[in-house]
Amino acid sequence: DAVDKTISPNKHFRFDEIVGLLDLEILLDSHPQHLSKFEKQRVALAHALLGAPRLLLMDETNKDLSGETTISPIVPFLTRVRDTLKLPVIYVTNSLSDVLQLTDKMVLMANGRVLGVGDINRLIADQISAANSSLHVFDNVLPVTIGNHQTEAGCTIAYYYGIEVV
Repeated sequence: DAVDKTISPNKHFRFDEIVGLLDLEILLDSHPQHLSKFEKQRVALAHALLGAPRLLLMDETNKDLSGETTISPIVPFLTRVRDTLKLPVIYVTNSLSDVLQLTDKMVLMANGRVLGVGDINRLIADQISAANSSLHVFDNVLPVTIGNHQTEAGCTIAYYYGIEVV
């Protein structure tokens, strides 16, 4: 795979194009203090896009007050932006499910160190097999091959890149 590492010159996006892309039509007459956190995120994203960026650098804001990571509702909109506007997105997150929705490539980091770069499934498999995973919680989205079912034991044997998962 040859990857174009250049970033295209600024593209100017039309206001109505961004409003439609981010489903903001019903919010145009709303006062900011009446918007939900998610609606404010979409408005902020629209504001950033109207500045004609060459790429988006996004940091997750999808942790609730308990510290639990939830699936971010902004991710489908980032996918739309990436696909429709052909705009590169760098998304910093602890949420594997967000990453799986956005891309199949990632940079895996822990404590400021890069642990791996490349295919997300290969990186996760490498971390599991090395028993050195920096991911504290694995989401429930993994491409596996089902081996067999052990009905009496109430479990299924599956394989994730050659690693047995029960």
